[in-house]
Amino acid sequence: MYQHHLRQLSRQSAEHHGPGLRRLHLLTNVVGWIGLMTAFSQIPLGPTNAGVVLAVGSVLYMAILDPVAALLVGALAAGWANVPYSPWGPGSGWIAGVVLPLGVFAGFGMGALAGHVYHHEHADFLGNEPKGEKLAGTFHVIFFGAAQFTLLALLDRGWRPALRTRLLAAERALCLRREQAVWSNWGRTATCRPAVTWLPERTEDVVAAVLEAKAMGRRVRVVGSGFSWPRFIPTDDVLLFSERLDTLALDRTGPAGPLLVAGAGATNRQMNAFLARHGLCLAWNVVLETVRIGGTVSTGTHGSGRDTATMGDLLEAVELVDSAGAVRMFRAADDPDTFDALRVSLGTFGVLTRLWLRVEPLVAVRQVDRKVPVAGAVARLEELSARHDAVELYWFPFCDWAWLRTLDRTDAPVTLRPLESRRLQLENFVQMWFLRHGTRLVHRFAPRRIPAWIRFGTSWLRFREAVVPLPDAQHYRQWIESMRVGCVEAAVPAEPGFVAVRAAWDALQARVDAWAAQGRYPLDLTVNVRFIGRSRALLSPAGGHDLTCWIEALCCERTPDWDPFGAELLDAWLAIPGALTHWAKEFEHVPNAVERTRAVYGGRLTRFLALREAAAVDPDGMFVNDLLGRLLAPVHGEKSAG
Repeated sequence: MYQHHLRQLSRQSAEHHGPGLRRLHLLTNVVGWIGLMTAFSQIPLGPTNAGVVLAVGSVLYMAILDPVAALLVGALAAGWANVPYSPWGPGSGWIAGVVLPLGVFAGFGMGALAGHVYHHEHADFLGNEPKGEKLAGTFHVIFFGAAQFTLLALLDRGWRPALRTRLLAAERALCLRREQAVWSNWGRTATCRPAVTWLPERTEDVVAAVLEAKAMGRRVRVVGSGFSWPRFIPTDDVLLFSERLDTLALDRTGPAGPLLVAGAGATNRQMNAFLARHGLCLAWNVVLETVRIGGTVSTGTHGSGRDTATMGDLLEAVELVDSAGAVRMFRAADDPDTFDALRVSLGTFGVLTRLWLRVEPLVAVRQVDRKVPVAGAVARLEELSARHDAVELYWFPFCDWAWLRTLDRTDAPVTLRPLESRRLQLENFVQMWFLRHGTRLVHRFAPRRIPAWIRFGTSWLRFREAVVPLPDAQHYRQWIESMRVGCVEAAVPAEPGFVAVRAAWDALQARVDAWAAQGRYPLDLTVNVRFIGRSRALLSPAGGHDLTCWIEALCCERTPDWDPFGAELLDAWLAIPGALTHWAKEFEHVPNAVERTRAVYGGRLTRFLALREAAAVDPDGMFVNDLLGRLLAPVHGEKSAG
């Protein structure tokens, strides 16, 4: 029985790894359980009631593992249900005694599910357990989760160190290596059933996984948070989840200032919190907080600003495990050419374990949001991008206005901290929930009302001017993870005259209008335009120009016509000279997208392949799956590594 309890507790510990998610589940499970026991107390059972019997039974059951945690929640439940003159508890009636407590139980349960979305912890590495086992686990946490999360909170604070040691060992045995798990990405565009999954916690675990794969003749791919749309991850062989490789430290030995040493699985939220404690920040970043640094670097993701580049351009050194199981260090100062190939490598140089990134003192920016006529804003993009540190334009289809956002560094005092504002987080949550479910309903029951719905939904937007910390400006929208979207994005040269930028915008407008003329509205969310400077990475779409415009179109929950519309739109964007797709966004469904992408990269791709081969990180193609094999095939008859 003790081992059964330990296994159940290790499952909860594995599924709720982060301290924020654990604190939330401590609250939701305790309050929800009290509500459930209170509702059961309306059922007479001999001299007592079912609520008391279940509460006592739960305490006795959990006391086998830890009597203190069990008694704490038992005493709390007993006190709640039997407060003198309380409107709840035995005999209190249908509304106060049943409906209200069950409403508390359901409401706090939904809060727990929302926490998984916010923290993006889904324990995908646990895979496809039998339905019966999943159902049993659900009932187990309903009745005993309050005591389990109370115990986890105590263990995290130093209670019973011997039990904590046994728990960590059981959790590691449960998660480190599993077979036949099912994985799918966030956008539900890529899925696979790898033969083996690993959840490494340290570099030595990665070495063990790679050596096992090598001995079995299997290939290896790595996944972070799974926010990329293309099929760069799927494999039938070995899949590594990087999320436990999330250590953080500062390296103050560098001549140019401190470096952040981040495990490849560290999220933006973790890195920002760590750096803020030291008065530091990353100079640029992406919008999402739950993406992991190994993935954002590998796919060439970007922020916004004329003096920014891709996340890989912040790198100064990388530790990785190559296909021989060797731990390798690459430093920009030692071999700049190879390092420029590694900055955006799509995971083909090996398994990233630690990354050294440049940081700077925490700064503030003046963020100005304006509602402006869309035609005028597009016409002024060149002027605006030269005048401000960062310029972003958001256009909502079928609206004659756009949201113009400018950022400029300032020494003025901070006036707003959005990431710390519970009110703004709640506001974002309500907006995202309403937009997601409302848009789905309109598509289903009144699709021709989509333009009116978009205009109604955008009427909520508020435009303000504030001085905010730079990370708050970078991660300005919360709860994005709650709404899966379709997304195509292209990088086009922003040369003087902005000819390519205007061509991309005109192509977008033409296709939105053409589909709307048929009464079809696949683009129902937003279009975003932003700019970054030149990237050093050989495989960065921003590698060949001083200024690159990124234009992105998103739909809510993959509308019925999104696939053909997105393919048509991206096809038009890629027809612009020098245009390239964003590696992390949808592109596989565009005709000849791989061949066209290879042609535009041309000599840069040839150079990348040569440097990768010379680095001898993967001579047999262990880290290359089917899509990558097509992208990185030999160019002009040259030999390719892997």
